[in-house]
This record gives sequence, C-alpha cells and structure tokens, in this order.
Amino acid sequence: FRLNRGVHIITNSWGPADNSGQTVDMNQTLKDLVANIATTGRNGLGTIILFAAGNGGESIETDGYASNPNVFAIGATKADGLRASYSDFGNPLDFMASSCDLDSSGGDGWAGGSYIDGIWTTDNMGSSGYNAGNEADGDALGNYTNSFGGTSSACPLAAGITGLVLFANPNLSKDQVYEIFKETSDKTGADTYDGNGFSMNYGYGRINACKAVKRAFELAETDVSA
Repeated sequence: FRLNRGVHIITNSWGPADNSGQTVDMNQTLKDLVANIATTGRNGLGTIILFAAGNGGESIETDGYASNPNVFAIGATKADGLRASYSDFGNPLDFMASSCDLDSSGGDGWAGGSYIDGIWTTDNMGSSGYNAGNEADGDALGNYTNSFGGTSSACPLAAGITGLVLFANPNLSKDQVYEIFKETSDKTGADTYDGNGFSMNYGYGRINACKAVKRAFELAETDVSA
C-alpha cells in the first residue's frame, strides 16, 4: 500500500464473521498499517478509514476491525431513523448512516430476512453482480441493483459524505472531520444520548451531509450564506 498515491479515504465493507461467538482482532501488521495511514496519510492530516460496524446485531467489541480506535465505525439506520436490528452496537460505534431494513420477525441479526427499502446503487455490469439481469432487481441489463444493504451499504455512504466534506475543506485533519461529524450528526432514534452526545446504539448519531459540509465550509472561512 502506497500513501503517495493520493488516497484520502478508505472504506471497508468487510471484517470478521458475524455471530462467531468469539472476538476477532486485527493482526499486528494490519494494526500498525492502519495506525500509520491514519496518522501520516494526506501529508500528515491523516487518511480517513471507515469500517462497516457489522450485521450481527451484537456488540461491536467482538470485531477488532470496526472497533479499532484509528477507524470510523459506521452502523446502519432504517428509513425511519431507527437502528436496523442487524446493526452492531457498543462503545466503539462512531456514527450511523442510512441503509436497508429486514422483514425478519424477531431477534437481531442478518439471517432469515428479505430486504425492505433496499439501497439502489450501481452494480457490476452484466450478470456478475447482485443483479444478474432482472428488471425487478434493478434493471434488465444487470448494471444496477435495488437490494444493496446492511452496514456494508451504510459505510460507503458515510465515505461519500466524507469526500464531500474534504472537497469543501481539503485542509481538515482526520480528527477534525471526526469532530465535524460528532457535532453535526442527527441524534436520531428512540434512544438516550449521554452528556457527550453518545449513544450505545447510535454512536454520535446519523451523519447529516448538509450540516457536515456546511460546517467544513465554515471552518475554511468560506461564505455559505447565499
């Protein structure tokens, strides 16, 4: 991995298996790499690394990838703003972003349910992606899918918003971006946030793109009143 290729944001929709019954940690080589990238990337401003929180409806503390202190752990909310039942929770959770719901009847977790409000997005072209070429699944050519979801969908959405924030103010450090999200995220859901604005189920809330970008412009002393 070469930091001099201009990498500003890394989004990761992968990690250990859900509901494995054990804690899975990063190996030390990867920990050192993540720490180095998050510290020295972007000419010392820090490359922003995001990880999907996981779809097991369990404590994120069992996931040594998403719970790494050098990454942003992203959980999933449904269309109504409530935490999706599959979305992992706990102290290492940072922020939420919108994703799909499931129609599974009871209990947390990903297995056994079909998508509700699946996320429309581009797919591998042709038959090799989520949609093999069925109009009901997105489009007849198979270039789009209407059933992307999980925290794997929430994470790249958060990464895209991060890109907008850095476009508005390229001089922001990783920690400054974190503080912007912490300050501007919506305190969504039927939950109690502590005095620091944190919730075990929602982190610091659901990222609000408009508020975050506006704050980034303000910190760059760019007039956004028009």
